[in-house]
Amino acid sequence: MAVLRQKKRNLLIAAIAGLAAGILPAGVIAGILWNRYSALDRLVTEEREMYKPYTGYVLNSELARGHVMTADDVREITFYSASDLKTVDVSGLIGMTLRQETKEGIIITEPMVYKDTGLEDNLRMYMFDYIAVPKEADSGAMFDIRISFPNGEDYIVAKGKTLESRTEEGIFINATERELLMISSAYVDTTVYEGAKIYASIYVTDYQPLSVVNYPVNLYVTRLSDWNPNLIEEIKEEMDVEKRQVLEENLYEFMGVSIGNAYL
Repeated sequence: MAVLRQKKRNLLIAAIAGLAAGILPAGVIAGILWNRYSALDRLVTEEREMYKPYTGYVLNSELARGHVMTADDVREITFYSASDLKTVDVSGLIGMTLRQETKEGIIITEPMVYKDTGLEDNLRMYMFDYIAVPKEADSGAMFDIRISFPNGEDYIVAKGKTLESRTEEGIFINATERELLMISSAYVDTTVYEGAKIYASIYVTDYQPLSVVNYPVNLYVTRLSDWNPNLIEEIKEEMDVEKRQVLEENLYEFMGVSIGNAYL
């Protein structure tokens, strides 16, 4: 009987040991899973707090460049972003014109539309053979016209121009009288300062904000006020004699030439 009781005791101990062996790993696994869940929950909570809700508008269908927006073209959505965004209210879309062909479902932002006030009276198409444009740029590409000088200075001469077409001789773009004079002034600089060049800086996307013109025209352009005061009024923001003087002094210093009192 004693032997039988000992066998039962051994079986009971073995059973308890086996049960404990099964429970312990399960408990360990449950603990690991809980820790991972807690960590994931904290991460999700932190990321949720980083994002802010915004109300925006997306296109209901694909629209062509130059399309005038109506209320039927868009629908309202709510989205989240970690960046501070400036969204467009629907009232700011109605009557605005799309800059480029736009796919269905795209969120409309301010740089994507503009108010079409009609063509300027002096807008004309010109062919330029001295503006360096990448061969990869197709008709419709938007770009700034810039000038770089041999001392590293670089300026925006005209902004947001569209490549209308191109031939082996050059490119065709539309430009106002003001822009033509700015470009001509830059061309004169390329003939005076060896190493200066005029080139096109292509916009990465169709909806980037336009750049700010900061090229100080040369004094030959300023003398146009003698016969066209209205035109000089148009370009007064770009025409800054002091900035032009600094530009030329820097260039002459770089070239090792003294200009004396040329502006006095």
